[in-house]
Amino acid sequence: MTTSIGINIAKNNLLARRLHGLGMMPKLISEFVPGTSKLIRIFGASDPKLLFSRGFSNSWTNSFDGFKMSNVLFKIYGAVSDDPSLTRGLNVSYIATAWEVATIQYPELIDRQICDISRFTYLLKKVVSNEYLVCECQSKNCFNKFIIHERAARSFCWACVENYSAISLNQQNEINKFDSGVAKMPLYTSDVTTTERFNSDVFLKASKAMLFSKSMATEHNEYQADEKLVSNG
Repeated sequence: MTTSIGINIAKNNLLARRLHGLGMMPKLISEFVPGTSKLIRIFGASDPKLLFSRGFSNSWTNSFDGFKMSNVLFKIYGAVSDDPSLTRGLNVSYIATAWEVATIQYPELIDRQICDISRFTYLLKKVVSNEYLVCECQSKNCFNKFIIHERAARSFCWACVENYSAISLNQQNEINKFDSGVAKMPLYTSDVTTTERFNSDVFLKASKAMLFSKSMATEHNEYQADEKLVSNG
């Protein structure tokens, strides 16, 4: 019994260390990995390059980049967790893996301070609590679903908006004599070449394999360190 408890404590310590290394706020780590609040203090301050948000705010998703990346992150988590609608709630291990995959594929998340892992986690929590809504793109022949804040007003997924310039949309408006702008526009055509990078199953599988190999390579040393910490505590 004692051994089983010790193993669980060591696993939680490893997970807390991993989340801290990714820049997650101590408050969120304690929420998802109970019993690690004292241990987090031992880890020291988080890297400010990885932790730059101050809790939750939906304002970052209002810009086009924020709208796009919030939806990219949502879909990456769904692919990693095999739970695209988040019907099973949140798993912090999947959050960590999804974030690692996302920052490999989209380094601009950190480089341009669009989103960090804490902001990502709060976004997922707000999707679960229905503060963010899952909507279907209104573009012709496009069946993508996207998330928006409950007070936001969008009708199209980011891919459809990105695939068309403002000039081409205005020209199409004139042809179709629409008065109210792009909200009524069929924005999707079958010859669009821009694709969403997160749809690559090959990339996701390769990323998972790479991250698993990296984890296995370091797990032994970290486990021994945490086991010693548990025995000394």
